[in-house]
Amino acid sequence: MRIDRRYPPTWSAAKERLYWREWAAVVRADPRADRHALHVKALGYDQSHLEFTDLEFAKVLDVFRAIAKPVDLFSAQEASDRKKQHLIYSIRRTAQKLNIAAAASADQSIDGLEAIRLGLSRQLAAQKRTALELEVAA
Repeated sequence: MRIDRRYPPTWSAAKERLYWREWAAVVRADPRADRHALHVKALGYDQSHLEFTDLEFAKVLDVFRAIAKPVDLFSAQEASDRKKQHLIYSIRRTAQKLNIAAAASADQSIDGLEAIRLGLSRQLAAQKRTALELEVAA
């Protein structure tokens, strides 16, 4: 795989094309739109698009799409689903890094996510107990 040195490690040429394509749609809908003002609207702060995390990028795209296609309710639902999927992915990835068995078998239901949350809570409590025991022993 060829590494493109023009972009930071979290950014890609595909994301760059998508960002500018969505921005062009915003400009067609509202020629006076201010790109960085929309970043602030989406995120609460201004940031270069090259530094966006995946979640920040999704939020900005949602704002762009809301302006470019204001009556597209499917896009709004799709945006909500993307946020939910991103959170589920993040929870599962964290659980797998911490070797929580529930992560492998949990489905995307509330029960599955609750099992992961419970496992994370137990592991965190165990780590705190270990840290306190080491402090007391020292």
